[in-house]
Amino acid sequence: MCFIACLTTFFRSKHARVYLSISLSLIFLSACADTRARSICADTTGTVVDARFDTEAYGTLSASVYLPPCYDQTDAHYPVLYLLHGGGASRYSWFTLGAGTVSDTLIGNAELAPMIIVSPTVKHDWDGQQYADTLVQTIVPAIDTDFRTRADRTQRGIAGMSAGGSKAAFIGLLYPDTFGAVGIYSGPVLTYGATKVETLLSADPMPALYLDVGESDGFLPQHVALHELLIARDIEHIHQVRPGAHIPSFWANALDTYLRWFNAVFTDQ
Repeated sequence: MCFIACLTTFFRSKHARVYLSISLSLIFLSACADTRARSICADTTGTVVDARFDTEAYGTLSASVYLPPCYDQTDAHYPVLYLLHGGGASRYSWFTLGAGTVSDTLIGNAELAPMIIVSPTVKHDWDGQQYADTLVQTIVPAIDTDFRTRADRTQRGIAGMSAGGSKAAFIGLLYPDTFGAVGIYSGPVLTYGATKVETLLSADPMPALYLDVGESDGFLPQHVALHELLIARDIEHIHQVRPGAHIPSFWANALDTYLRWFNAVFTDQ
């Protein structure tokens, strides 16, 4: 009886109420921590979704948009890389080459910070100004509105293969306030389009530049000429010449390198 009386007295005391409050709080926090642990996203595969844009110049344009693993399970914002296809190709071409699967692997190995990849339909009209304006004034704002992007030039890059590489160079240098990094892969960079890239080398701020071309590519001389122009104007850049020709496997084999470079540029800003 004394034990029961003492126990009853204890639970009626101020100390008991404090003890009980602390105990219940610890139980609650433990339950929350367990819930968070169970809710951590374990997805290792990103998704590719369609996006459509109403444009004044071309009507409806489409894009394939890669969203990194766990995009839907977080509220994080991501850097964005725009990948432009070449002539005769399509918005699916970069993903056919493996842009999504390579990203998944690098992200899963903690070698790449998650990023959004946008591959829009490219209009390879000779006057590059109209498509450049459409991409920057219509498509980029729509992507920033519809997806959780880091809407800043330091977190936005553009690259392309073949004619898409020339487009990327032209757009990136024409709109340096929109793009902070430009990848030019095997492009006819000095002869494609009515406005030549060399006239845009006074861009300010100058985007980071990465040139990549094959030893057996017919456009190698143009890449070398651009490389020499950049050296003459004291513009920092990477100029890479690798074994290979103007074929899809050349770009597919370097996808991890391309993505790592953009990741490094985004991270360094």
